[in-house]
Amino acid sequence: MVALGLLGCADTQTTDAPISLRFSALANGEAVACGQRYSLGSPPVAAEIADLRFYVHDVRLVTAAGDEVLVALDDDGLWQDGEVALLDFEDKTGACATGTAETRAVVTGTAPEGQYVGVAFTVGVPEALNHLDVATAASPLNLTSMFWSWTGGYKFLRLDVETDAGGWLFHVGSTGCGGSPATGIACTEANRSEVRVTGITPGVDAVALDLDALLADTAFGEGHPGCHAAADEPDCAAVMPRLGLALDGGAAPSQTVFAAAP
Repeated sequence: MVALGLLGCADTQTTDAPISLRFSALANGEAVACGQRYSLGSPPVAAEIADLRFYVHDVRLVTAAGDEVLVALDDDGLWQDGEVALLDFEDKTGACATGTAETRAVVTGTAPEGQYVGVAFTVGVPEALNHLDVATAASPLNLTSMFWSWTGGYKFLRLDVETDAGGWLFHVGSTGCGGSPATGIACTEANRSEVRVTGITPGVDAVALDLDALLADTAFGEGHPGCHAAADEPDCAAVMPRLGLALDGGAAPSQTVFAAAP
């Protein structure tokens, strides 16, 4: 467990303390890096990461009693705007041509002092921010490479992979969207993944996105171009449930790709 600040007497008002929550992305048990090849998929093939970024919001700390305490995200003018944070594991080298040279593997904010044993968060952009004009939005919501013009919303998670058989992608965002920026846009499938990782020390232990777990049933190659978070795309059945997203409008399964980093 981690204690943020010092715990005072019972009648002392709780104060906030800063916290930095660490994240990582793993493949074959190693930290993901552009320009490296990994054995991924089923059957396994040599694959190189071409992009890996995702947004998180509604970040919470979990107490030993199972309660959740909201983290007030920092607004740093670049990676976080006070409501949403961008995590970025590509550095524009190797096959990662669509990304940025800068990387980000931490979410910062403040939370009430206390004892915490886990972290919870939502992968995605809040609905109130999901249909901004990306051309005028503030960072980190100003990246056109993280925006779907055809849905008028953001890519919550972007994973691009290159293999000898060609490119493959997994882009997640809200789908079934209709309307216009002038009248309002509504989507039938929110596709925001809820994550809860316990048994860790927030601020010390990292939360890892495991690409081996995410892609364990994915077949790379001709005829398998990837998934845009749509139920009628064959490749989506192998990855969306692992991220905790339902394909048929039913109850969302538990995610199986975020866990405590080893």
